[in-house]
Amino acid sequence: MGMNGTKNGSSHAPQDLKLWRENMGFSIEEACALLEVERAQYESWESGAAPTPRYAALACAALALGIKA
Repeated sequence: MGMNGTKNGSSHAPQDLKLWRENMGFSIEEACALLEVERAQYESWESGAAPTPRYAALACAALALGIKA
C-alpha cells in the first residue's frame, strides 16, 4: 500500500494530486510540462481513472520543496 493507503504503488490519492497542483498555482498544462507527461495521462491520475505512479508523487513532493532537476 502507498503512503495514504492506496494500492498498486500509488502514493497520491487523486484529490492529493489536484490539491498539490492548485496549491502550487499550476495549470494542468504547467503540471504536465513539469512532470513531463501528456495531458491525458495526467488527467487520468487526477481523476482517479489511473493510479498516480510513485515517481510522479515523488516529483510532486520535490517540486513542492523547490527541488528542480
